[in-house]
Amino acid sequence: MKNGIPLTKEDRISWLKTLRDVLRKCLEDKKSVILGCLFCWMLSAEVLAARLEKRAAEGKHFMASTLLTSQLELLQIHDSENILKVDATLAPQIIVDIIQLIR
Repeated sequence: MKNGIPLTKEDRISWLKTLRDVLRKCLEDKKSVILGCLFCWMLSAEVLAARLEKRAAEGKHFMASTLLTSQLELLQIHDSENILKVDATLAPQIIVDIIQLIR
């Protein structure tokens, strides 16, 4: 990305496989597991683009703002993927309650 080349899904494969393996091991060992992720597309793309352009102009960011759209598209989670999404701004106990409801 520093060279203006966007990351692709293929670039992230080894990282995702490691996460998958850790999660699978926890499930095999009958351990509860939660994987928390912060996906920045929750902010509007315009806000992110403005921040990125400002940081790039100040020399504080390695990624060109032109890569933002492609990176956000790769991170989209579709309902068909059967992944529970929980609002992390909720109180911790409410988050726990929501997660326990699906167990």
